[in-house]
Amino acid sequence: MDNIILIFLCLIAGIALQRVKAFPSNSYVALNQYIIHIALPAMALYYIPKVEISSRLLYPLGIAWGGFLLSWALFASLGRFYGWSKKLTGCLILTGGLGNTSFVGFPIIEALFGKEGLKTAIIVDQPGTFAAMATLGIIVAVTYSGGAVGTAGIVRRIIFFPPFVAVAVGTLINIAGYDFHDVLQPV
Repeated sequence: MDNIILIFLCLIAGIALQRVKAFPSNSYVALNQYIIHIALPAMALYYIPKVEISSRLLYPLGIAWGGFLLSWALFASLGRFYGWSKKLTGCLILTGGLGNTSFVGFPIIEALFGKEGLKTAIIVDQPGTFAAMATLGIIVAVTYSGGAVGTAGIVRRIIFFPPFVAVAVGTLINIAGYDFHDVLQPV
């Protein structure tokens, strides 16, 4: 429950700090960079080696992909039926099909299911939601905005995204049957 209260406190603090001139208007950029380059990779390296790899992971992993594909099918059909603009349709596909599974999702999962739930949450987030967003999401965004998509660019974005690199390293550590030494676990 503390994590849910913390989410609301952070939201309120963020709104309040927008009025404080000592903080730059783009402070959120630094926080996002910290989360993407340090916090998410650290969580992946901590939890992935502890996950028991089995077919049970296919369901939480498939939720992100299935939800996105369902959103695409639904809003593409509704867009054609109601004559919506391509930009509106693409926006609805993206917002309906992708969730905030890490920034807001992790604290909620931890509040509801404890630290053990974060093992599954990292699977839903990185190879699930993030990979769906970085592949199908980019394709939808480019297609519905009238641009062109480059496969090499998509692959490069996925391969070099710091949390995804950490998931890959964590998975290799897991497959090898290792984990970080007890001294490094709190780090």
